[in-house]
Amino acid sequence: MKPTVENFEILGLFGGKDVKLSFTNKVQIYIGENGLGKTTVLNTLYYLLSLKFEELVNINFSEIKIRINEKNYSFTKTDLQGYVNRNRERNRKSGIYNHIDKLLDDNSILSLKKIVDGKSDTQFDKILKIKSYLEKTGLSINAPSSYIYDVIIDIITQRTENKSIPLFVEDIRKIDSRILYFPTYRRVEKDLQNLISAIKKEREDDDDMWHISMHEDEDSIISMSKLIHFGMTDVQKRIRIILNQITKISREKLDALSTDLLKKEIKGFPDNIKIKAEDISTIKTILSREQVGLDPEDKNFVLDLIESRKIYNRDNKQLLYLLSQLLNIYDSYSIYDRGIKNFVSVCNNYLHEKEFIYNEVDLKLELRQINDSNNKDIDLNVLSSGEKQIVSLFSIIFLEPQRDFIFLIDEPELSLSIFWQRNLIPDIIKSNKCDFLLAVTHSPFIFENEFEENTIGLSEFMSSSKLDNERKR
Repeated sequence: MKPTVENFEILGLFGGKDVKLSFTNKVQIYIGENGLGKTTVLNTLYYLLSLKFEELVNINFSEIKIRINEKNYSFTKTDLQGYVNRNRERNRKSGIYNHIDKLLDDNSILSLKKIVDGKSDTQFDKILKIKSYLEKTGLSINAPSSYIYDVIIDIITQRTENKSIPLFVEDIRKIDSRILYFPTYRRVEKDLQNLISAIKKEREDDDDMWHISMHEDEDSIISMSKLIHFGMTDVQKRIRIILNQITKISREKLDALSTDLLKKEIKGFPDNIKIKAEDISTIKTILSREQVGLDPEDKNFVLDLIESRKIYNRDNKQLLYLLSQLLNIYDSYSIYDRGIKNFVSVCNNYLHEKEFIYNEVDLKLELRQINDSNNKDIDLNVLSSGEKQIVSLFSIIFLEPQRDFIFLIDEPELSLSIFWQRNLIPDIIKSNKCDFLLAVTHSPFIFENEFEENTIGLSEFMSSSKLDNERKR
């Protein structure tokens, strides 16, 4: 499902501001001075859309409202904190909690809630009544009655909480788009700080739990620390995966083609096959690949037949069919091939005295120093920090070709040159992979392009909080 974010409001931000944003365009840029709260506004939307509620409740606000895909959602910070706490507790509970939760329908919850809310009964009376009710309805649970009572209360609280939150979570999980926060290092540094704080708190709260979970947390910190160095290992992994995918598809299709040719030899080859002029360069590339197994002389012979149109002679019918099937094989992995070419084309516009070179015959993607007589590939780690961010960003966009994205861009001018600032958002939009883009900045160069009309001052959408004004009266 595609996301359409229409409105987003933060009430009581920092205890005294209301922020009310409306998104009429797929690209929206807000400009504002330092200290206005641009990053906090962006963080709030990021945490909300990525369902990072534990981080979201650390922000100082009173209420959040959002309209997405023609649905309105509203929840207070208290609602969110309760949801986070209950999820945390639920994860710690035994399977009995989940077992009881599945057994109880809405009518049962209402009946049990009446028992729990009974003002004239003692807790012991309520425990006995709940036990009796469960037995009458045929629910047999092998656990102490007092424990079942506590579980029932938790389930009732969870089922009767603000329904906006679970509905919002359910709808957000249906969205196919991946959320990208740029620059990466700002988001990861923030997440790393939050993780370290959480680990310290966990250690203070429970020494035993610390020993159990610390190894996993150390792995998370190491992983995040690598991301702060702009994820070159991840870029190399994406390159390797997409090249391997092309090789895999090509081999599988070629193996299947052998069987298909045998069937056509028996049943006959079609007569209406044509090769388009624009396909000739693709055929040259395909015929040069090792998997096809042609030497240069045979390849040139086939190309001569195509260019002279002798390929359409009756005695070349089998060869013509084979070429058409090779083109079909290319079509089956062309989305990956185009992704690599787009990645190379865009990144090379940002790199200084370096360039990516894609050898589509040998299926290699290498980084080279321009005018280097040695013609050797160089490691991605030689890139500058700004180049690494650009390469990391566009590797995600182009080397994950079956994904679309929501882009949240936080003051990219802190790490990008003026030329890069002007071109970043246009290049993202030209990728046709962007469902929605929201940027905050104080640099005029970010919108010194075709998106100047999509830019407006953030302060125009910020006002004194009504709650704050009421407190002052």
